[in-house]
Parts: sequence; C-alpha cells; structure tokens
Amino acid sequence: MFSFLTQLFLYGFCMDAVLSFWAEWYGLQSGSLAEIRMLIAFSALAQGTVLYLCMAFTKRVSFQLVGWPALFLLWANLTAGFPLPLFYLENAGLWLAGVQLVMAFLLVGMAWRSDAINGGPGFADPAAGREGFHWRRFLGFTGFNLLFGPILILAAILSGAVQSIEKATAGYVRVRPSGVYITQSSFKKDADTVALDGMMHVADADFYQTIKWSMDGVRTLVLIEGVTDRDKLLSRGLGMEKLASLFGLESQSENGEYRKAMEKISADEPSGEVVPDHTVKLEDSVDVRRADVDVNTFRPQTIQYLTAVGTLFRSTQSGKMEDFLNVMEKEKLVLQNEQIARGAMDDILLRRNTYLIQQVESGRQTHDRVVVPWGAMHLAGIEEHLRSKGFSEVSRVEKPAVLFWNRRQ
Repeated sequence: MFSFLTQLFLYGFCMDAVLSFWAEWYGLQSGSLAEIRMLIAFSALAQGTVLYLCMAFTKRVSFQLVGWPALFLLWANLTAGFPLPLFYLENAGLWLAGVQLVMAFLLVGMAWRSDAINGGPGFADPAAGREGFHWRRFLGFTGFNLLFGPILILAAILSGAVQSIEKATAGYVRVRPSGVYITQSSFKKDADTVALDGMMHVADADFYQTIKWSMDGVRTLVLIEGVTDRDKLLSRGLGMEKLASLFGLESQSENGEYRKAMEKISADEPSGEVVPDHTVKLEDSVDVRRADVDVNTFRPQTIQYLTAVGTLFRSTQSGKMEDFLNVMEKEKLVLQNEQIARGAMDDILLRRNTYLIQQVESGRQTHDRVVVPWGAMHLAGIEEHLRSKGFSEVSRVEKPAVLFWNRRQ
C-alpha cells in the first residue's frame, strides 16, 4: 500500500511542479488550468503530509523519495517559502515553482525506471519490502520534528504577519531582514504632482531627521497629519512618546520636519486656538497645512476606544507585564468589541481619508506640488483616488524607518 501511495504522491508532486511553473510564468491565476493546478497541489500536499507522518511508524515510506519533497510542500504552502516574503522578490511564486520543478527533475533522474513497478515504468522505491515499525526510527523522527515543528510554526506566524502588514498598507510598509521600510511614491498628472510620503508614528530618529519636503523651488503644499482635540476629549493623549522610548525609538512629534511644521502652525494660530485649514509658510517655496479632522467628529464609541488604547500604551511605562494585563482585563469590553473596533477604524481611517482627499484637491488648485506625509495605512486610499483622477506613478522608493541592526544609539 505504501509503495502505491508513494507513486501517487510523486506523480502528483511532479505534475504540480510543471503546472505551477507554467501558471506562474504566464501569470495564470484563474481559469481551468489554474483550477486543475490548485486541485493537484492540494492533493499532493495532503498526500505528502500523511506519508510524512507515516514515516514515524514504518520504514516502508522512503525519506529519499517522500521526506524532502513533503517538507518542501509544507514549507512552501504553510510559510509561503519564509523568509522569501522578507525579501519581496518580484516573482517569489515563480522562484518557488522553479525550485519544485528542479526537485521534480532530480526525482525523475534518480528514481525513474522503465521496469520499477512489476516490470512497468515508475519510481524505484528503495523502501519497498522493508520491515514496518521500529523504535529507533520512531524516536529519531519524533526528535527531529520536535525541533523542526516549532521552527515551521514560527516561520508560518512571521510570514503571515509580514504579508498582513504589506496587505494592510498596500505595500507602503515592508518588513525586511534588516528592518522596517517605508515607501515614498510620487504621482503626476499634467503639471500637478502629488507625493505620498509614508510615515510611522514611531521610528528611528534618523528617519525623521532625513525628511525633506522642498523641491527645487517648486511651490509645494505639505498636508500635515495630526488630529486636533479642541474639546479635550482625549486630554491624556495616546502615549506614543512613552511607547517609542521603550523600544529606543522616537515619535514623529519629537524631531525633524514634522515637529518644526507643527510648531510653526501652532505659533501662527491666534491665542493657541486651532484654526481649520490654517496654512503657514515653512520655507520660501513650502507651505504647510494641518489637514486633519478633530476628535469631536468621531463616534463616542471611538473616543472610548482611543481612551482605552491610550491607557493600555501608558501601562507599558512601568515595564511590568502585570500592569499591562490589568489594563487589558479592565478595558477588554471595549478593546475586544468588534463593532466598536470597526467603527473606530471607520473614523480613524476612512473619515480622515475623505477629508484628506478634499485637502489634496484643494491644494492642487493653489500649488504645483502637494506632499502627503501621513501614516502608511492612509496612503492606499489616497493612491486609489489619484489613479481614478488620471494620475500616473512616476517614482517609488523605500526608506528605512526602523533598523534592526547597526542602529545609531
């Protein structure tokens, strides 16, 4: 039976390799070929997983023929080939399909025989006819998987997190082996230019110090992010500065052009009163405007949610897990309420994006270039709006926001 299952798995593995490479090479994501590919791929993965587990209990399943192809399928499917997602290869799927195709050729070259199965063609199985269960094999296999299993699970978690971050920010935030990178893109239509400068609320100090908004005398309007709170509904804030200090980072309000712009706007507002759409000159060719909403436009539940989040952030100041867990327990009815969380996301993201788009369109009437230095999650919606208006992307670069190694202390 195991010999038959091994043959079936190897046929499926090789067919999956050919179809996957074909589909990735020609970009076939739908249609009958794609459906057949998915069916064969799922079948090969299921068969390989079952046979791999059976290896613990019987010597009749060959690691040479089954073990490493099955491990490849588990790695490629469960972790998306981690750490490949960290490098953001343009054709990661094609790379994986290519590796599988090479493995298929090696299997055929090593094991295919014209008289392997009852005098007929097939894969010569070195495990055929071996004895069954053996304690030494069972213990060795179990020990190997106790070591390998957690690594695979951790890789799957990390890969999922990396892909979730990229998806949530439409690629404006990317995690690489060296750190977290932010994308800055520029779009142009006729004489109008809109630059989307991805930001993070906490990052390395160098990230904020290298921000520059002027461009060769081009009249530029910078639309600053920053929710106002005229009614003091969030009097204690969110505690981002304290959160940043815990990780040796800085908040965007502590340093660089953003701080300079906010100080300039605040100093120019009469008697400290927040003035909507207030524009001030930052440099000879650069104007800045606070282009954000006020907290009083949010739902009451959103304010309640943000208050709870701020309390949670501040609980980390003591460095005691007990304080964090106590706040989580106290605020769990708010923090874990999906309806409140969805409403908060609508206010924090969509409501503010709607207002920001209005500011972008207004700025296009008065300036040659509009710069949007906002949190990366906002920029996907702004990019979508620009493309709908006929703008085309003319540049896209990445900057390190948080480096894991060789950081300046």
